[in-house]
Amino acid sequence: MVAAVFHSPLEASPPPAVRPTPSNAAKPMTASQAQTASAASAQNKPARDFQGFWMAVLPPIMGLAALVLVWHLIASTTGSGIPQPAETWAQAVKVFSDPFYRNGPNDQGIGWNVLSSLKRDCATSFL
Repeated sequence: MVAAVFHSPLEASPPPAVRPTPSNAAKPMTASQAQTASAASAQNKPARDFQGFWMAVLPPIMGLAALVLVWHLIASTTGSGIPQPAETWAQAVKVFSDPFYRNGPNDQGIGWNVLSSLKRDCATSFL
């Protein structure tokens, strides 16, 4: 397998590092120079760009909201046995609130079912 990395010749290379010279190496700064330097560094800080954040977060949230809306419309307009999102949420809260209960071999929480399934999968993967 061969891997290659291609760089565009138009990409700017990083600026060379500034090495201290004897003239600027260890001069103490006055208070006014320190204030000027801190003000200049504060001006050079880039503004926070929330556009990238919102472009990553907003589309999935809007897609999920659209899915739930369509689900609600279909469940409320058809006479079929499709449960509405609120009913499904209430049942999910009930099922996941106590995942490790046991009332017999056929009545146990979802946590025990998941653990037994993982145990079966791990046992068969090592054979």
